[in-house]
Amino acid sequence: MAAGRRILLAYLVYYAALGALFPYLPVYLRELGLTFEQIGLLTAVQAAIQLALAPVWGGLADRFPRTRVTLPLAALVAAAGAAVMFLASDFSAVLIGSLILFGGSAGIAPTLDARTLETLGPSQRGRFGEVRAFGSLAFVASTVALGFVLDADGARSLFWVYVPFLIATAIVTAAIPRHGTTRSVNLLRGAGDFRPWTGWTQGTF
Repeated sequence: MAAGRRILLAYLVYYAALGALFPYLPVYLRELGLTFEQIGLLTAVQAAIQLALAPVWGGLADRFPRTRVTLPLAALVAAAGAAVMFLASDFSAVLIGSLILFGGSAGIAPTLDARTLETLGPSQRGRFGEVRAFGSLAFVASTVALGFVLDADGARSLFWVYVPFLIATAIVTAAIPRHGTTRSVNLLRGAGDFRPWTGWTQGTF
């Protein structure tokens, strides 16, 4: 029960952080003076870095299934990147902050989902949707509330919410126990067995 409450709290604080960042980050970048071309490039870079690093964070979590460090570490890396972006005054600084922020955030949501399934266990995995709904609720509430804050104090104030909630995510997830078993993980395992040309020779395509 204690682990379950921590999981719920983790979804609440993390998705509240996301509700502060994702809807309003382009507004902040535009307020900073970046062009639409630069904002588009940053958005592409952010998506690419998440795509590239999500398997790395997942591999670390699988390689060390007894440690609680992976998820809090990802949240702290993202918070450090957000601090860089908060202090940025030009495109190059924003780019560096984006690489750090989204490099860290790539490991949060997938690892949190995996940790949730691990905590629920085989008999309770059907309740994952209920747990995940708390995150969606927090995202909506945060987005609506922060709109009023930004209207009064400017887009930079999104980091006043995002960074503290990321730090809270690190603290909460560090308290969630692990139940995995040690095993070696190789992301390329099985790649050598994939021979698409055999389908043509055997007439299966």
